[in-house]
Amino acid sequence: QLLASDFPGQGIAVTNSGKPGEPASCTPPPADTCGVERLAFDLAAQRPQVLLLLHGYNDLGDPTAVSRVVTALRDSVRLARAAGVAYVFVGTITPGRTPTGPFRRQRDPQVIIAANTGIVAMAATEGAHLVDNYAAFVGRELQLVNIDGLHLTAAGFRVMAETFYARVRQVIPTSEQ
Repeated sequence: QLLASDFPGQGIAVTNSGKPGEPASCTPPPADTCGVERLAFDLAAQRPQVLLLLHGYNDLGDPTAVSRVVTALRDSVRLARAAGVAYVFVGTITPGRTPTGPFRRQRDPQVIIAANTGIVAMAATEGAHLVDNYAAFVGRELQLVNIDGLHLTAAGFRVMAETFYARVRQVIPTSEQ
């Protein structure tokens, strides 16, 4: 909606290729697929000019998964570059909140911070454009994160979209937008 309102008539198409419950990393072997594996197929099928990458929260139920998440995101950035994606944006993982509902899915806040530290360093090393969702959410978790401690509220999705969009506007030259 943000792109369409600012750039009407330009034929911008946004594809959401997210898959609920999918881990970013392929190790240990998942029951179905993993994000980095599936991304290769999605890139070939979609051939995007821009990739907005947000992945890893599902892996973080295991505190030892931080390095696997960062490695999977690094591999995803490299796959995108190899596929000719001009702009790769990588988002930090949003903070959770203390769950109050029946489904308690919050991840350890220190594990999220460790993962984000790795994501920031990886994005800088790989030349990806960092989108700091964590900073946009911290202190506002009660408004932006659902009662399960993990999923976003409608307001949370809006903030995340605006955070990604602001970064896209900073990075992509106006003539290319």
